[in-house]
Amino acid sequence: MESQKEEMKAMEVQLEKDPSRKHAFDVIIGDRFFLSVAVAGDPEGDPIVKDWVQQVHKSHRKGKKGEAVVVGISAERSRNYANALYTRYMRTPGSKDNPYDLLQLCAGNQCLLYELDPSHPIPKVLKDFVHDSRIFGVGVEAMAKELEREYGLTMRKPVELRKVAEKSKEVSLGYVDFRKKNLEQLARIVLGAEAEVARPRKIKWQMHDKYGPGAWDYDIRLSDELIKHASIDAFLACKMGTKLLKDV
Repeated sequence: MESQKEEMKAMEVQLEKDPSRKHAFDVIIGDRFFLSVAVAGDPEGDPIVKDWVQQVHKSHRKGKKGEAVVVGISAERSRNYANALYTRYMRTPGSKDNPYDLLQLCAGNQCLLYELDPSHPIPKVLKDFVHDSRIFGVGVEAMAKELEREYGLTMRKPVELRKVAEKSKEVSLGYVDFRKKNLEQLARIVLGAEAEVARPRKIKWQMHDKYGPGAWDYDIRLSDELIKHASIDAFLACKMGTKLLKDV
């Protein structure tokens, strides 16, 4: 009984910054998972996005066309967190909420956090990546539709994790209403102890409380807590997709 309690103990999360690259972070989950995280946004971040896409393709380069890639996808709105500077954009026709402010992607242990801004189009290399027929974008279907409507980010193979989990033989439970589960709750069902992560409780959007940073600076733009939280969400979505889609 004691060993079972120990196994289910939430894994601590650490964030380490790479002094040689302002946009690079390491997120370490317990002694089991290591995430390499790139943070980008604004025109200055386009080369970072290109490099991340190239690294993912390189990691899955098998055969002439490369193997299929499961990519965990999530997104956040800044207004849901402490010290967001302001609610930046009004709702657009057909939307029930403000546009997302942060896009989170994870393939294997490679994560990308991309700050969204309707005034700066998502880089073509990133749009082409998620639209690739070899890419399975796993997450929440409604979120995928909203990202397409607001930012033109079209996923050719979006996967609704809740629907796949409901039908999967990998999930052996009694009746569960998967429609009411958020990503974190779903991860506990699908992944068990691997999803027991000690998440930050009080998350600030930006590092500064009042006026925010001046010029773009990846060291101070997003808070450490948000980088951890956002990376974990995308990583868990990827882990669930990898487990649930292994026979596809």
